[in-house]
Amino acid sequence: MKKTEEQKQKAIKKRKNRLKTMKVVPGALKRRFFRSERGYLPERPEQLKMQMIVTADWHTDGDIVRDRTDVLRRALAGISDTRRVPDALLIAGDLTNSAHLCEYDNMKQLTAWYNRVPKIIPVIGNHDCRFTDMEPRYEVGLNLFCDYCRDCGYNTNYPYYVTEANGYPVVILGSENLRALNRHLTPWFADKNFTDSEILNNMAYISPDQLNFLDRVMAAASHCGKPIIVSCHQPLNTMPGVMENWRCGILGEQSDAVQAILQKYADAGTTILYISGHLHTAVGTIGLQQLGNRLFALDVPSMEYTNGGGEGYVLEAYEDKLRLRGRNFIDGEWLQHADFTILLDALH
Repeated sequence: MKKTEEQKQKAIKKRKNRLKTMKVVPGALKRRFFRSERGYLPERPEQLKMQMIVTADWHTDGDIVRDRTDVLRRALAGISDTRRVPDALLIAGDLTNSAHLCEYDNMKQLTAWYNRVPKIIPVIGNHDCRFTDMEPRYEVGLNLFCDYCRDCGYNTNYPYYVTEANGYPVVILGSENLRALNRHLTPWFADKNFTDSEILNNMAYISPDQLNFLDRVMAAASHCGKPIIVSCHQPLNTMPGVMENWRCGILGEQSDAVQAILQKYADAGTTILYISGHLHTAVGTIGLQQLGNRLFALDVPSMEYTNGGGEGYVLEAYEDKLRLRGRNFIDGEWLQHADFTILLDALH
């Protein structure tokens, strides 16, 4: 049966009203589209203290129709397909591919429409530092990152800051330069045989001021009696498997100083989980490693590139443990080979 002209005009008007509603009230659409009775749940919802979605290496670009954008769109929709809204979404570096404003704008659009986690915690990555390969200007990338942090509710002018997720302290670290300062004068590099091109855009530089910041906030956070989440894009040098996967994928010169501060508070009785990305290894390849007494490190895959995209972890905090559950958010499947538990009682 053919539609009359009046019916066609009503249908067109209805579609226009629907599009208008989509532009005005994206929150309503989230409630409609992501109210799934098949969505994932924590292991013990009634005992859950905090839930964080842990991702890394989004590498958002400025093209809204490319496959890369579609991967992030589907991954964010999968993260939102939950019956219990998580407390926070961590992006452990490389939010963008080249630190351009259009890439941040695209990421904001994606999270506005497809993410319903209320708190986003961004970490600066090497791609967020460099602006472009041809014109590596750190200040441009840092300013864009700090602007995005302010959009997320963090008033910082630095690539490091402290926040919390439902009462659990979260400390963010980040590189303050494109390459280690005084690269040819620093004894740490003398026997490593790293080229300038390997160091540029890859390793981090953590200044004495940032190390003092880390020591200060760790001292304050350790009094809360809860595990502390620390995140930097680059993994600690001592994490097993890092050098084998990418020899210049380590944090670099200040890694030992960062680890010494973390270990000091771990030895005093605080469980610390250090979360990094950067390596693009498949979920569970390096996985969770214990680096010392109460100090643990987690390698997070690229949500954009690894195994077709969509991989990350769901961090669940309970009174007696932290559980890290690998998940493919696009396929909606738990990854059994990447399911790790830190038993807090056993560490007393």
